[in-house]
Amino acid sequence: MSWELEEELRQSFSTDVEAAREALLRHPWLIIPDLNLDWLQRGYQGCYRDVAIDDGPPADFAMHFHLQGRLYLQFTRLVSPTSGIYDENGRAQEFSSALEEIRCWHQVLNEGQTLLHSLLRSQRVEFSFRILIGLSSKSSSTEKMEVESHRRRHYRIRSYDWLIEKGGRFSADEIEGLDACGPAKTEPEMVSLFPQMMKMLDGPMPPYFRN
Repeated sequence: MSWELEEELRQSFSTDVEAAREALLRHPWLIIPDLNLDWLQRGYQGCYRDVAIDDGPPADFAMHFHLQGRLYLQFTRLVSPTSGIYDENGRAQEFSSALEEIRCWHQVLNEGQTLLHSLLRSQRVEFSFRILIGLSSKSSSTEKMEVESHRRRHYRIRSYDWLIEKGGRFSADEIEGLDACGPAKTEPEMVSLFPQMMKMLDGPMPPYFRN
C-alpha cells in the first residue's frame, strides 16, 4: 500500500462515521470482497452509495459482484470507527440500531417489496448485509465472539482495520488504477445497470481467484 493511502485511512478511521464515509467515497473499491481490478473495470464488480431499500435511511454503500453464474449484492451500514459493539450496558445502541436496520433490509428484500427485488427477480441473485464498526485492535473478547456468531449468516460485521489491511494488498500503481475506476455510483445509476448485470450472468465469466 502507498503510505499516503495508509495514512489517509488511519486518520479517517480514527474520528467519526462522516470522516469514514468520506474516505470510502474517495476509495469505494475498498468495500468489495475479493476485489480484482480487471473485474471492476469490466463491470463484474461495482460500488454504489446511498441505496434505499425501505422507508428508513438508505444503505451507506452497496456493491455487486458476479461469481460462478450468480449475482451477489451486498449492502453496508457504517457505524463510527470509534464505537464498540458492546458497552457497559451490553450491546451498544449504535450497533443494535445498525443490526436492526440490516435485519429489516433482509426481510424487505426477501418479501419482494422493493424496486431492487422487482428488477432483479431471479434465483441467481443473492443479497447479503454488512456492518462496519470500530477497530478490531480495540475489540474485547466478547465483541470478537459477536463477530464470529454472524460469520455464516447473511450478516457480516467488519472493523475498519479490515479496510486498511485490504488496501495493503495493492501496490501504488494498482491503487491508482482502482481509484481511476471512479467514485461510487448513485442509486439511479445502479438501477440502470441491472439489465446489464443480469445479461452478464449468461455470458462468459472471468476466472475466479481470491486476491
